[in-house]
Amino acid sequence: MKFDYDDGTIACGRDGIYIRNYYFPSRRTKKLSWADIETLERRSLGVGRLRLWGMGLSPEWFHLDFLRPTKAEAIVLRTGSFVSPVITPQDPDKVFALIKRKLSVRYDSEIHDLEASREERP
Repeated sequence: MKFDYDDGTIACGRDGIYIRNYYFPSRRTKKLSWADIETLERRSLGVGRLRLWGMGLSPEWFHLDFLRPTKAEAIVLRTGSFVSPVITPQDPDKVFALIKRKLSVRYDSEIHDLEASREERP
């Protein structure tokens, strides 16, 4: 599969985002389709940069990333589930823009479909 972005840990493709080393202890990949993502949030890592894997007191799960202590930003993917995946890509600017673009295309098409269905009503 060809990816628009792939840094070895986070990959973004046509059908969604792949978070490698997500599940503990198997290190399996979690795949989220673009439709799974409701909102996203970009934030500074702060003390969270010391969390290599798992979750603390907040319901946010960090994939395994040995380079996280050297990173400054994270992206939280809100999916409607109790636990939200938090990713720390090598290029957060590129990944955030890519996800925003994918979500805006989805929302624009949903809005267009909604407007079309309203026009069809008598």
